[in-house]
Amino acid sequence: MTFPSLVASIKVKGGKAGSSNYCPPFLLELAVNDINLADDQGIATKGSETSLEDLTKSWDENICAGATLSILIENTLYIKKVTSNTNQKLTFKALPDGVKARKGDRWILRRSELAPLEKASEHNLSVTADTNILSQSLTPLNTPCLFRIMVCLGTAGVFSAMVTKADSTQQLKFNSASNLTADAVYIFDILVNSGDTVNFQHSATATLKVLRVQEIVGAV
Repeated sequence: MTFPSLVASIKVKGGKAGSSNYCPPFLLELAVNDINLADDQGIATKGSETSLEDLTKSWDENICAGATLSILIENTLYIKKVTSNTNQKLTFKALPDGVKARKGDRWILRRSELAPLEKASEHNLSVTADTNILSQSLTPLNTPCLFRIMVCLGTAGVFSAMVTKADSTQQLKFNSASNLTADAVYIFDILVNSGDTVNFQHSATATLKVLRVQEIVGAV
């Protein structure tokens, strides 16, 4: 994926060494490499020290959280992590003092660099047989994705994911529908799509020693 208009803009702004619009070669190379790997790009409609808006976009809420945002402001490339987003606004940690994103600034987004997102972390929890373990089912932010699950239970039994979509809940039994060994650690992956919510059940009343769930984007 390439975005020639952004590359051309950076090159035009390159200037000569010592001039006010000089763009060092290493910075140009960094920008071009980012463009080649970008998942989204555009031109800011407006912005501030901590946000950028693009009225041509229609993102799902917080789908860009954790992504790497590169903004070209007055011939300087700033790289920030997105903390949250609405349908047309990206929010990130503050730019340096006196620097603001503005109308016309070009930006690129790399969601493929997202670190795993913590979705659940339970420890030493009493669970009831055939009852949802989590008080609230998990909703993915960045679909399609993986949910990676690490679980350890104090009593043997069948551990399942309860996947709901459009009011239909399906039970997916892990470990070939066989009992997990008590006090043993297991790691499972499931594919999650837009509209899914996920919870978990165990076939026996037990102490849940550990449950960790992470959302992983662009992973294998």
